[in-house]
Amino acid sequence: MKQIREYSTSLPISFHQELSSTDDRLILLLHGYTDSGSSFLRRAFRGIQPKASILAPNGPFPIPVKSGDTYKEAYAWYFWEMAKDNMVIHPNVAVGLIKNVIQDLGYAEKPKILVGFSQGAFFAPYLFSALQNIRAFAAIGAAYREQDYVEKQDFPIRAFHGDQDEIISLSRSQKSFEHLLATGKIHGDYRVIPGLAHTVNEELSTQLIESIESWW
Repeated sequence: MKQIREYSTSLPISFHQELSSTDDRLILLLHGYTDSGSSFLRRAFRGIQPKASILAPNGPFPIPVKSGDTYKEAYAWYFWEMAKDNMVIHPNVAVGLIKNVIQDLGYAEKPKILVGFSQGAFFAPYLFSALQNIRAFAAIGAAYREQDYVEKQDFPIRAFHGDQDEIISLSRSQKSFEHLLATGKIHGDYRVIPGLAHTVNEELSTQLIESIESWW
């Protein structure tokens, strides 16, 4: 008989860090499923250093992806069994790790902007009550579930979505964002990127960097 029990333990977490002369504020990058922090960082900013330090952690759960004769380094933030609508490993496990990393690096009280792609954007709302001084949240390639947004947020949320997204349709994403806006739990806006699939391109990167600079 299958049994599930919970025990306290410690888990390692790795991360990529880019320091800036403007080290009094932080951009927290949250990659998508089967991706890594450094890979998302390269695509999101294309070598441009925003006026803030960057923390790009890897999800705590390795998901190696076969590439030829080797395996690509890849991670996940949580495990959700889609067919059964069952959360196998809850996002709160990763929340505790992220909170500890930010505390250890001295960013606990400093201004933060969160940027999440796909699973990282679904994960981000679980961090809202765990982190201090969040200035804004940029969500890319995601949908917006009312049950994940427990409390009303006072910072802006900007959604970016490609009109060619083959993983999460534009209609599903846009409809869920508009519903969440109507609840009054969030405020913000929705931006459609023409020609973009479930990825990050130069146009999105440009708009993301401009958005971040305006939020400080």
